[in-house]
Amino acid sequence: MRTALFACGCVLWAAVSFAQYVPPAGVPSPAFGVNETAPAPTLYVNASTGNDGNAGTIGSPKATIPRNLSAGTVVQVSGAQTASYTSPNGLHISGSVGSPVWIVSDPASAMSFSGSGEIDGTYLIMEGGSTHGWTIRDTAANGDSNHLAIRNVTFTSGGLGIGAFGSGTISQIVVKGVNIHNVGVIAEGENGGDSHCVTINRWTDHVWVVDNLLYLCSGDGVQVNAAGGSGTCDATCRGGTHHIYIGRNVMASNRQSGAWAKYSEDVVMTQNVCTGMRAIVEPVGAPDAGMYLNPGLCFGGQYDAVRPIVMQNLITNSDNGIVFAGFNADAAGAGITIVGNTLWNIHDITYPGSLADCGSAGTAIILRDGFGGARFVANNTISDVRVGIGSTPGALAKTYANNIFATNSAADVCWETDAPTITYNNFDNAAVFSPSTSSSNSVIGDPLFVNAATAEFTLRVGSPALHAGLGYDVNTDYIALHGVSTGLSYATLPNIGASQADPAAPGSRPVVRLRFR
Repeated sequence: MRTALFACGCVLWAAVSFAQYVPPAGVPSPAFGVNETAPAPTLYVNASTGNDGNAGTIGSPKATIPRNLSAGTVVQVSGAQTASYTSPNGLHISGSVGSPVWIVSDPASAMSFSGSGEIDGTYLIMEGGSTHGWTIRDTAANGDSNHLAIRNVTFTSGGLGIGAFGSGTISQIVVKGVNIHNVGVIAEGENGGDSHCVTINRWTDHVWVVDNLLYLCSGDGVQVNAAGGSGTCDATCRGGTHHIYIGRNVMASNRQSGAWAKYSEDVVMTQNVCTGMRAIVEPVGAPDAGMYLNPGLCFGGQYDAVRPIVMQNLITNSDNGIVFAGFNADAAGAGITIVGNTLWNIHDITYPGSLADCGSAGTAIILRDGFGGARFVANNTISDVRVGIGSTPGALAKTYANNIFATNSAADVCWETDAPTITYNNFDNAAVFSPSTSSSNSVIGDPLFVNAATAEFTLRVGSPALHAGLGYDVNTDYIALHGVSTGLSYATLPNIGASQADPAAPGSRPVVRLRFR
């Protein structure tokens, strides 16, 4: 307990199975929730053939899951569950590190929940089947919940919420291999609900949202927001939601974004694929009918998201790529790092933008107003976009280094006040800055991608970007905060752009392909 402080592009990807889980780059492996295998069931539940007065054996199953589950219980659920598992009927888990509780789907008759549910307690793995939605919370007695995992579950109509309702804390949560989709009604705009696939709220730390498919939600794929529904959050509140790892997910066609951080600390967004984030017009009858209220972007944050890092993501087919906006004064000194991402096909297909506003649609990376610390944008590959990087008044201390700008239709860099430092970048043609500003150590020329048309943005032999970048350390501070390396090395003679693969050894290049229909 705390004491104080798709009308969409369809994405195809291959998942690799490992005997031992290998986390996304820059993500520490959780101590619990990814490598365990369920033992044989000890309790059987079947609503259609069971009765809660039964013993719970395979021949005499219970009808519903007992509300209190002790250490070592392995519940196998068969078929549909229509019973309510929301408060006051939530599940209370008393597992231990050596004897966790399991709730698993019957392989012969898949577990499904027609309503939502709540879970609190310690050491649980829920695996398989489908559900409407679940909430992981602190206990009703304001105790802490920790070491809870949701794996390989399909969520429809309802998402997953994680956060404390009382004075407890939530810690060591794993969300892995889930499929969450069609939460809220996108076509109804704001009236359809601000419903996220995954919501991470106050007093929640060390959460892994990894290897999931998150799409067609009327909010974000993942929203981190310590303020919850209150809309306010001081530094102590903000600091209670931290070390959130959003990695190797596929996010497609959500109304707002792929992942978004508010009022939080040390949120990591890494190695995700994000596509199809498009602004939609508010429908007739809505209070703001005819307006585009949602941003149509992939990753970013606002409102005191301290030390977020967006790295090694693939971002495409959207109105905007990465956006940070609206920081408050108490986050002064909080840096934003955007490094090693590949962004292409970022265009404003639904509403027009203007270079008079350097935060308008069709921009790959946008830094809006705010009082936070330095913005470091480095080693990104930006291709086939309207504007490469834009900044609005109040976005201070900006450094853009080691980025590739290729076939950008309006401008490579747009800024309104406080010109950025632009150094060691590769421009495919003469750089276009709006308004004009200076740059240093730039190289001009075709970066020689392997094949931009098939999203293979690694470099060929002879590229002017090879070993032409600024050397810098991206790992020391990161390791101190997260205990692992980012997986990126730019210390000596790095390439410009996201790819650091050796073009002289083609077999070493990761090939990433996205197919849309």
